[in-house]
Amino acid sequence: MRFALRKDTVEIYLDTSGDGLHKRGYRKNATLAPIKETLAAAIADLGRVRRDSFVQDPFCGSGTLVIEAAQKALNLAPGLRRRFAAEHFDFVPADIWAEQRQKALDEVRKDAAFEGIGYDIDPAAVALANANAKLAGVGDRCRFEVADVREFRALDNATVLTNPPYGERLGDASEAASLPERWARSGRRTPRRALCHHRGRRV
Repeated sequence: MRFALRKDTVEIYLDTSGDGLHKRGYRKNATLAPIKETLAAAIADLGRVRRDSFVQDPFCGSGTLVIEAAQKALNLAPGLRRRFAAEHFDFVPADIWAEQRQKALDEVRKDAAFEGIGYDIDPAAVALANANAKLAGVGDRCRFEVADVREFRALDNATVLTNPPYGERLGDASEAASLPERWARSGRRTPRRALCHHRGRRV
């Protein structure tokens, strides 16, 4: 609970969520410099992910971008697998929470044809991404494999969503911006649609 004083008025703020709303409840651990789940979901929106999309991420890390894209395609409600502070409030009946969770489950698009594949050079990151996908309820729609980005090839009709490492991890934003050109020079097909995120910028 927080409060603010403005002259003779007191405003009281009641925290109904607990953990930040970007925490969906499936990512127990993450790799270095993980992207927030809410930002990953926004990138999936910008990438126009649909129920029949095929998504690739050549720098998957802990899998957040592919997982959020899968949840969007399947219409899985954000935070469906987490708990909220307001669930402990006596004045909010428990059956309301149960009713809304069931409503969200009923609206899941189980017939969606979405598929997502992520790659990372770090085996530990790949193992973590696969575990996170299962916890998020999309383990049957996503898979993650160990691979070097220099061997990455965008597959037919794929939408590439990615958050390349930068700074202390690897290189900088200019290197990320040059990825499509490097793919073209190497003779590999440039993705039909590619969306990269770097410190709030799309490249």
